[in-house]
Amino acid sequence: MAGADYVLHVASPFPGARPEDEDEVIVPARDGALRVLRTARDAGVRRVVLTSSFAAVGYGHGRTGRVFDERDWTNTGGPGVTPYVKSKAVAERAAWDFAETEGKDLELSAVNPVGIFGPVLGPDYSSSSSTTPSRAPPPPNGSSSSPASEAAGDGQPGRAVSRVS
Repeated sequence: MAGADYVLHVASPFPGARPEDEDEVIVPARDGALRVLRTARDAGVRRVVLTSSFAAVGYGHGRTGRVFDERDWTNTGGPGVTPYVKSKAVAERAAWDFAETEGKDLELSAVNPVGIFGPVLGPDYSSSSSTTPSRAPPPPNGSSSSPASEAAGDGQPGRAVSRVS
């Protein structure tokens, strides 16, 4: 990371089936986020952007018609909270705690999308790819980028909760 101003942390375990022990998902999600943050801080990175999930925000509350924002967190002990959902909440909370207590000048931003869809970039159709009913169509006009990546790069507003330090 030496010489980088920004780091994107975009990976987290997504099990194909419910694990017998929730820590099989929670521990690597939390520890992976903290490893990225520690390394970024130590390398002098200015900002880390954590791809979190709506799973960190909107589960375990029961039905509600309100809009969730940066003040909301998943109730990890609430109904319907799976190990994956819990892992996203635990990992993001750990990231914010780290940024506040050990981050020094490191800035943290978290994006909490409901879902991320797009073409698979390689031959590995992981468990997260199997959650969609079919492959996404190829990018328009033979472009090598997806509509989602184009929107993300041109400042178009998203429909996701985001948190910024």
